[in-house]
Amino acid sequence: MKFLKKRVAIRTLVCVGMLVIIWGSYAFGMKLLSYRFELRKDSFSYMYQIDSVETQGGKLVLSGWIFRLGVDAEKEKYEVLLYDKQQEKIYVPKMKYEKREDVNAYFLCEYDYTKCGFVASIRTSRLDLENTDYEILLRKNTKREAYQTGIFLSNGKIVYADPNGFVPPETAGTDLEEVVEKGILRAYRPEKDIYVYQYQERLYWFVKDAGSYFETDGEYIEYLLDTNQYDRLPERRKKNNWNWDNIGFNFTQKEWTGKDTGNYRVAVSELPTEYAVTKVWTGAHKNDIGWLWRADFRPYYTKELLGK
Repeated sequence: MKFLKKRVAIRTLVCVGMLVIIWGSYAFGMKLLSYRFELRKDSFSYMYQIDSVETQGGKLVLSGWIFRLGVDAEKEKYEVLLYDKQQEKIYVPKMKYEKREDVNAYFLCEYDYTKCGFVASIRTSRLDLENTDYEILLRKNTKREAYQTGIFLSNGKIVYADPNGFVPPETAGTDLEEVVEKGILRAYRPEKDIYVYQYQERLYWFVKDAGSYFETDGEYIEYLLDTNQYDRLPERRKKNNWNWDNIGFNFTQKEWTGKDTGNYRVAVSELPTEYAVTKVWTGAHKNDIGWLWRADFRPYYTKELLGK
């Protein structure tokens, strides 16, 4: 009997040991898999935003939200990655998830986007925030495809263009200084000396070499918007089955006059509030040539836009 009990005990230990090895190998394999990724350009099939970046108790904490258009938001389905381009290395923060009723209310439709909030945290000791820039990537859990956001961490702060090569506009001492300091860059076309900033719920188009620009690209600014709330579009758009809006304008009609804009001419236009905006595309277009320049971006969803 003692011999049989001993054999049973040995078999039990062997089974437990094998299970530990199997599950340990699985966990290790999943960990390795999480560090494998393939960069993808932003497809605009996802809606997302990084609301804040803070340092708390030795951790870098990023808060925001993400969901895929056209399907219910799923809790614990997405993760944030920090990408060090120079080293071609990613860092995977720990994720926590939360509900965002405000986001769902703004994009209100037949789908429920409530379970879209997240808080991502990573120890600052793992990063070199003073000397390394990190691009923020987003991906669905277990997938290799990581989508570029065009959002970067530079010196631990959010910037909205690649710090390598970005030349900020010359606005010191002008009325544009507040727009740049408190607003958010939405588009940058260095070859055209053009910037588009959002300040509060307005977009500002900066044009530096105005004479050259208007000679080649004309005065008309394309300003088109996608939405997931087609029923809220103007009647003319719905009547023609145009599931987007077009509120382009002549630059001079919306030029920011009576202000010190330094070396720039500036046009200003409101973001619509009649419907949720899922994408803005702006630029200059000529029928016989096509797009002379174009920029696609999401607005920054301020508390005012989200109705908080």
